[in-house]
Amino acid sequence: MTIVDTLSEGDSPVVQSGDMIERVRIKPTHSSLIFPQVNRFRNLRTYNNTVRHQMALGPNVVIAFEPEAACVMLKMKKKGLHIKRVVHLHEMPDPDAYAESLGASWALAYLRKNLSLADAVILPDRDRAEYIQSNSSLKTPPLVVMNCPRRLAELPASLLLPFLRERGIDSSRIVHYQGAVGPDHKLETVIKSMRFWPADSVFVIVGAGRKWYLKKLTELTAAEGVAHRVIFAGRIPYDQLFQYAIGASVGVTLLDPSGLNTKLCAGAGNKRFEYAALGIPQVTNDGPGIQGLFGDTGIAAIANHNDVSEIGQKISHYLTNEAFARDAGAKARAIHLQSYNYEHQFQKVLEFIG
Repeated sequence: MTIVDTLSEGDSPVVQSGDMIERVRIKPTHSSLIFPQVNRFRNLRTYNNTVRHQMALGPNVVIAFEPEAACVMLKMKKKGLHIKRVVHLHEMPDPDAYAESLGASWALAYLRKNLSLADAVILPDRDRAEYIQSNSSLKTPPLVVMNCPRRLAELPASLLLPFLRERGIDSSRIVHYQGAVGPDHKLETVIKSMRFWPADSVFVIVGAGRKWYLKKLTELTAAEGVAHRVIFAGRIPYDQLFQYAIGASVGVTLLDPSGLNTKLCAGAGNKRFEYAALGIPQVTNDGPGIQGLFGDTGIAAIANHNDVSEIGQKISHYLTNEAFARDAGAKARAIHLQSYNYEHQFQKVLEFIG
């Protein structure tokens, strides 16, 4: 397998790739301070030429991620080569999200008009797939491959509990968040909801965020009188991420559903599936598809993302009812092993590739 991508400013050229993967990273070589748009044009040309060269080698399958790459791939003729062209759209191609870039806006418009040229289109969520089909030239339904982790046959040892013990925290009631630390994830609401939690419970936040937002959260914990119960673990290497969740009583996976990406994300939000893999019950927000995937299966409690009281009470119910939480966790593990895993989800793509 060959992967072609761009090396953005600040990215490490070292990537985690398997022995059977050739990674072609395109490093920007033009740095005009006067005409930055010229830089973008030249770098896009370099990217186009690189992809064109790779396609000329005659691969069996080419998968393009996101609109810009898909646009480059679909514009290139197959020229007699038997190449299956696959477009994978993880993020929603929302025009508002691309409005600030003329190039990206053009790529999005081209993609919507010519998406039917792809041999297959993949999205991580059923509602996103329906939206794409109704807002593009696509005639057949896209493949839906939910954003699940690989099948986790056995749970790893906890690094979370030793981390807390080293800091003098021995509470068994641990609420956990992992991911980007930003306003979209309703962390301020969760902190305010601690008014409704048992007094001995703690909230562990795993992930990195901007300094101004971390400062805002720290000030909020002080104002709420819970600074000693909120622990910021910071960024954790991904290969240890699950171990820093094992031992938690409940996870929180709230999102502000005001945008298309966060509204249509039942199958796209990897954190919900990661908690399921670890057998950790969770409190999440409502939205299209959420009830069916997480509520009806009994692996999550659903709350209004803006309701401090409801969120607090749903979290507290898990913390104070061990049997209820244990049952939800067991159901989560079972459904992960059965279908909420990468191997199961990706099988339909393997069948298409043949």
